Amino acid sequence: MHRAVKRATWFAVATLGLSLALTSAAAPKKDPPKDAAAKDAVLKPNPALKEKIAARIKPWKWGMSSGEVFTAMDKEIDQLYAEKVSKAYNPKQQAQLEKEAEKKKKDLRTKLIEFKGGAGVSGYEIKAPGEFTYKNGESAIEVPRPGGGERQLFFLNDKLWKVYDHVHLTAKDAELGETWDQAVEKFVKDVGDKGKKVEKKAASAAYYGVMMQVPEHYLFSDGATQIRLIDHTKREDMTTRTVGLAYEDVSMVEKLPTYRTNVEKKASDALVDKAGAPDPLPAKSAEPKKKK
Repeated sequence: MHRAVKRATWFAVATLGLSLALTSAAAPKKDPPKDAAAKDAVLKPNPALKEKIAARIKPWKWGMSSGEVFTAMDKEIDQLYAEKVSKAYNPKQQAQLEKEAEKKKKDLRTKLIEFKGGAGVSGYEIKAPGEFTYKNGESAIEVPRPGGGERQLFFLNDKLWKVYDHVHLTAKDAELGETWDQAVEKFVKDVGDKGKKVEKKAASAAYYGVMMQVPEHYLFSDGATQIRLIDHTKREDMTTRTVGLAYEDVSMVEKLPTYRTNVEKKASDALVDKAGAPDPLPAKSAEPKKKK
């Protein structure tokens, strides 16, 4: 029961801080204390990150359609199987390999998930928590990730705007180590930028409209692409200690309020409230009536 409550609560908590921030923007501005100004300093783009980011997300580019993604993946399959076919001297074996390649292409199309809502869970609630909303023209495709782990491509109105990786923290010598602190240290060292730390529950534009508590994360940007290094290590619904790496089109992040128009209006719903309620007390047995 307690695990179910925690899991339900995780997905139910709304990121209302951003809405409050947008509302307060219209109010007269006051000079903030110097300490607060330093803490909430705007993330400064680092153009030197551009080539490193491009290398990390290639061959994907912002604005690609799902059809273009499938075409690119088809070419990769063709190249892989062309080599296999060339080494197969038996015509029957060659035909079998060609048939296998076509099946892989067909199977790719089944990996496109449209977040329409109302049809049960998609699995992405665990794979990529907080990275999408329902009924706003959002979709995703799972693709191979170089170096291991998992990767999903996210689309808004069939335009690629986010590459999301979840990387498992398995050992000190793993890609991002085995703890959150090691992951931050390794990533900062690799990209050559300290980034900006965003505290848990703080306002973060990338989470607009998402019904979950904003996790602690670091932001990096080259001006066109934003990276979020996300702490998911404390999640109880993940069997392996994991961090997220989200590469996002900055122009799309800035416009999320215009795209995500169908968002929840409250922090929880009846089912979540019920899940978080205490167990009912056992019914008292009726006492026998006393004889007069």
